[in-house]
Amino acid sequence: MARVITGPATNITKHPKSHVRGWSLGWAELLDADIDETCTDAIRLYDEVYLDHGVNWAGSLNLFAGATDSVYERFNRLLAIGSDSVISLDWDMPDYGAFLAKRLKASSTSKHITQEWCDGLSKFCSEVRALKQTELEVNWLSWGDSHTPAFAPKGSAVSKLDGRTLYGVLKNNLLDEIEVADNIKGLTLSLGHIDVRHHLCRPESISAEELCDLYLKACRKLRDRLNYSLTRSVRVELAAPIPIEHEGRKIPKTGYFKKTPFFGSREERQRKTLHIMSLLKAQKEFPVISPPGNRYSMDGEEYAKEYMELGGSVHMAPPYYRRYDKEEWKYLNVG
Repeated sequence: MARVITGPATNITKHPKSHVRGWSLGWAELLDADIDETCTDAIRLYDEVYLDHGVNWAGSLNLFAGATDSVYERFNRLLAIGSDSVISLDWDMPDYGAFLAKRLKASSTSKHITQEWCDGLSKFCSEVRALKQTELEVNWLSWGDSHTPAFAPKGSAVSKLDGRTLYGVLKNNLLDEIEVADNIKGLTLSLGHIDVRHHLCRPESISAEELCDLYLKACRKLRDRLNYSLTRSVRVELAAPIPIEHEGRKIPKTGYFKKTPFFGSREERQRKTLHIMSLLKAQKEFPVISPPGNRYSMDGEEYAKEYMELGGSVHMAPPYYRRYDKEEWKYLNVG
């Protein structure tokens, strides 16, 4: 069956160092699908069309040039294909008809976009089914914060919640909520990155030792719960904290906490990172997966230029994700 991923209203960027493209690539790998970045007529040649609303989708439609003829044509292609062959990725299908109806009086709106057409699009959207990565029949799940795609092994589904801290996960017992299908054989937990960036250098913060101790206790409970029978075996592994970039890198305000992009100097956060890595390395119950070690010791600005997402952001660039990296990622405490 031929499958394609496309953006229903906005383009999927082609830039290889975009975190947004990284999410699309992950889906393409799992679905064995092509990517049509601009929703061209070529999508009609496929059996199934998957809609990627963007890794940063927040429930609203941003059209910088307005609801133009191009937007009308994109949705018309989807309407012609029919809702039975269109699947919404990650989210219940948004009501794009309602979004576009709000723009009917705007001068930039295509004359082809009418209330009747918007009503038809709304009906189509209500009929499109949704799909999450956790519903796929894969044998690995990676779970954690927005850095999780970088630590996911090849073929892994990803379940992420942006802004999730390790301390918050433990305080709210969120590891108790992880459920995996019978086909899952491995689980990667990607947590702690935000704790290092914003919290652990604060004088009132929990210590790295206490945080790691609580983490390991929660992981033991999780492992024992998942491996509830002699025939059930789920390997639980942990992600090392990401390397620390230079202090001058600009990041979007969505990455701020208490109006700052980080707390503590690079050197202080670097020490916290290495200390956590040593604490996790010392235990042998859970493998700890890490990016290549040289990235932790190199100059922070050089690291950001080479290995981080294009422009300002806190994420690794997709070519250096675990599943794509030409340099081998290694376990700190295995082998």
